[in-house]
This record gives sequence, structure tokens and C-alpha cells, in this order.
Amino acid sequence: MTISLKQYLSEKYGVKKPSTMTSSEARAFGVPYPLRNGWLQEHGDKKMSLYCAEELFARLHKRLNKQLAIDKETVHYTEKAIDILRRNFGFSLETV
Repeated sequence: MTISLKQYLSEKYGVKKPSTMTSSEARAFGVPYPLRNGWLQEHGDKKMSLYCAEELFARLHKRLNKQLAIDKETVHYTEKAIDILRRNFGFSLETV
């Protein structure tokens, strides 16, 4: 399976037109970071490769462990991102 950048971010943040993403997500989709005006129009249709999805999935799990210890407010979006990758690429904790 695969997922576009806009689809991934829309689902993660629960919005039709996402306005941000993390540097890890930008790297996974090959988007220059920091983001510039028009980044979504230019890169929104890009598809995430399996290799990049695996890398992002592993990074998200590491980030989640840090967030649980430090900043519980951002945990929600990290958990949503992990869930999106699980559903679209079939990842599990054993994948990490």
C-alpha cells in the first residue's frame, strides 16, 4: 500500500488542508525543511515509499517513548501517525 503526503497529514491532524509536518515526515516524503510557502501544493501528491515509511515508523516509536516521559500533549499526534503507517503499510511493533 501507499499514501500521499496530503492524505497522511490530513488524517493525522484531522483537517482537509494540513499546514505543518515534522522534519522526520518531511524527510520521509522528500520535502525540503523548513517548510516554505506552497509546500503542500508542490508536494501534496508525493507518495511515501515503503523504505521511507519503515524509517518514519521507527523514528515515531523512538519519539513516542521520549514524549511519554516528557511531553504528553504531543503524544496524540505521534500515536495517530503510527496508526496511519500501521494501517497503510501493515507495520507492527516487531517491524521496529
